[in-house]
Amino acid sequence: MSSALNQKAPEFEAKCYHNGKINTINIKEFEDYYKVLFFYPLDFTFICPTEINELIAKQAEFEKYNCKVFTINTDSVYSHEAWANQSKSTGGLENIKDLYMVSDYDKKICESYGTLDRTNKNESVSSRVTYILDKDNIVKYVSANISDVGRNIDEIIRMVASINKVDLLEEGDALPCGWSPGGDTLQKTHAGVIKFLGE
Repeated sequence: MSSALNQKAPEFEAKCYHNGKINTINIKEFEDYYKVLFFYPLDFTFICPTEINELIAKQAEFEKYNCKVFTINTDSVYSHEAWANQSKSTGGLENIKDLYMVSDYDKKICESYGTLDRTNKNESVSSRVTYILDKDNIVKYVSANISDVGRNIDEIIRMVASINKVDLLEEGDALPCGWSPGGDTLQKTHAGVIKFLGE
């Protein structure tokens, strides 16, 4: 999947549950935004609601960086709708706002992004994979977790902020290890490294 970095992301059109309605969306409609594609195995499960409820709770952080979040799996859009309207106390999402719950029922999106779980003989579900795309739908970040390990949403937000920042940097500047908003940038020269490490 790392070979996808700096490549144009596969385009897709799919059914989606968003803000209380079922619609069809096309990723090309979001070229003014950064995008997180958040692939996950199944609705109504165990680790997935902990991740997606955290995405919902931190939606304002994504909005700060002009970023839209798309959760994607192979369940039907009607499964997404039911889960989105299930109470949090019973394992649902309940307070979902401005999150695009994409149904990849025919598995074409997961196939094109390489996220289908190859350890599953039926290959019927997605692995826990995150892509971040820039405004031109170029892949800028890819990560994957084993199914029993949930993702750190704060780290995904940090990466969105980092990609956003890189787009604003002057040529020759970069972001050092662990950079977070407000942190120092690094000049990509030997002198720049010495200066940064000295500070």
